[in-house]
Amino acid sequence: ATIGRDQEIKIILDRWKQKNPDQKGILVRGQAGIGKSKLIYEVKQQVLKAGGVVHHCRCLPEYQNNALHPIFEMIKRHLDIQETAKDSAIVAKLEQALFAVGCDVALSLPILCSWFSIPVKKYTSYPISHEKRMKMILEILEKLILDIGKQRKFVFIIEDLHWIDPTSESFLQQLLQQHVGDKCLLLLSARPQFTSDWITGLVEAIELSPLDKRDIKPLVESVLDGIEVSDEVLQLISERTDGVALYAEELTYMLYEKKMLKLVNNTYELIDTIEEIEVPPTLTGLLQTRLESIGVAMETAQLAATIGREFSHDLLVKSSLKDEALVQADLDLFLKANIIYRRRKVNGTRYMFSHALISDAAFQSMTTKPKKQAHHRIALTLKQELKKHPKRNIQRLAHHFHEADKYKEAVKFYNIAADIEMQKKLGHAESLNLTNKALSIIELLKMNAPEDYDNLVEANLRIHKAAVLTNKSGWSHPEIIENYRQARDVLEDTTSNHQLEFALAKGMWIYECTQGNVIEMSKLTEKMTKASKALQNNSYLAQTYDCLSQTQFFEGDFEGCIQSCQLCYSTYDQEQGRQKLVTDGLDPYIVCKSFEALARLFLGQVDRAIH
Repeated sequence: ATIGRDQEIKIILDRWKQKNPDQKGILVRGQAGIGKSKLIYEVKQQVLKAGGVVHHCRCLPEYQNNALHPIFEMIKRHLDIQETAKDSAIVAKLEQALFAVGCDVALSLPILCSWFSIPVKKYTSYPISHEKRMKMILEILEKLILDIGKQRKFVFIIEDLHWIDPTSESFLQQLLQQHVGDKCLLLLSARPQFTSDWITGLVEAIELSPLDKRDIKPLVESVLDGIEVSDEVLQLISERTDGVALYAEELTYMLYEKKMLKLVNNTYELIDTIEEIEVPPTLTGLLQTRLESIGVAMETAQLAATIGREFSHDLLVKSSLKDEALVQADLDLFLKANIIYRRRKVNGTRYMFSHALISDAAFQSMTTKPKKQAHHRIALTLKQELKKHPKRNIQRLAHHFHEADKYKEAVKFYNIAADIEMQKKLGHAESLNLTNKALSIIELLKMNAPEDYDNLVEANLRIHKAAVLTNKSGWSHPEIIENYRQARDVLEDTTSNHQLEFALAKGMWIYECTQGNVIEMSKLTEKMTKASKALQNNSYLAQTYDCLSQTQFFEGDFEGCIQSCQLCYSTYDQEQGRQKLVTDGLDPYIVCKSFEALARLFLGQVDRAIH
């Protein structure tokens, strides 16, 4: 049982039992090691014991730029979707789940499947705005999650909000605003640094204060198999740990393992005086001392921590310099010492460090060179897996190459990861973060490794950033034109690249359109025409005719506008356009239909305009 938190547990359980649609969520907040996860675990066990339903997900630092990662991981577990499953099997499960919760399957399934990077041939995907797509995907997820309880109020746990991705945070805000208190209790946890304007009025915060000396005593004695400790032992642990539960447990372990305690009349006493006992001044230092006691297995713990708080057996073994038998022996040692726990067995065994601070301590115990070497081995292992799963773990791959100082590879995979997040049509904040990471490396390469700098890569990244900002913040954001101009300057010093030239010309055309600068719009459509014809690509040509028709309309050339619209219709493949929208999210066919109608109206052709 969790010690010293009875009042907090009672508050949470009472809220779960209440039937109140206006009920707020509960946020358990406290410093690292204070006991948030233990409290939530105890609540979970009591709810399950009472016959309740609990669904649990956790935010991880390695997935902060992976939109909706914790939510989709929970959904996949709930629907028993395995990563190795065939696309057809995943589609069938999603289709069944959407039908069961009353979603329009024909409309919802393509949107949901796009998140899994799975094409859906059975249903047609129609172009919709970013705002509508955002609203729809969050509504779909809300229905899927709220159906979990099957008419019973359930507990939905999301731990470690300080590592939540921006899109998951938006979803959480929407869920709390929907007044779902009669269907589920949202139980959240975070460290004090997590702050958000919206969350204040939507959750009831429970601040975990340090344990007092009265609660430290049973905690310490539970570590020592229930044997009592002397007042001197209790004083030492209370004073040195400031009431932080994990710190108190770890210090007790250290005193016991280093034989600093002696058993006298069934009570543990100190062998030396308090003044003579050396204790690491921080919890991290204490954890590192404990990890050092595992000897040569420390290398495996450090490699696992380099992968992340959660890691797979397969990736650990393939990235290790040890053979599989030795790695397994180390893992067995960690399990016995409660350093890690086995999380689940889906697509192979996965492990998680029992606390994020233990993972941090293992990682921080490494010197710079071994860290970079470990990151590089992990990156190379992940890169090999791309042959089987081309879109899996791209962000992690970029991160490990980055930390290994393999900047050229890091930029490449950050670029791919940013594109994947943008294609989700919701992950614009995440895509922007990844693009900025890549651009920060580009600046380093310019200064320190010009031989690895590629101006085409920079131009592509800046055009991508401008497109993301357009979708995220609207066409008037000041950084949009700045990035297009920087891309233009970069492309001036390189050989012709028609695809980038088209993307740049169209992006700048959109900006000039918002400024009402028809002369510049006309010049840019000429560049788009030249690039699209060189590419011999109908999609680019259709977009060119789209922009040209609008330019001609604003110039007052209504006949020319209608002619350009007709050229767009004859060029544009509507089915292809529905499958993959252009980066600005606009369908050329629909835009041209709108401007043809306006042009005919100005020409007095009212009936044809209405048609």
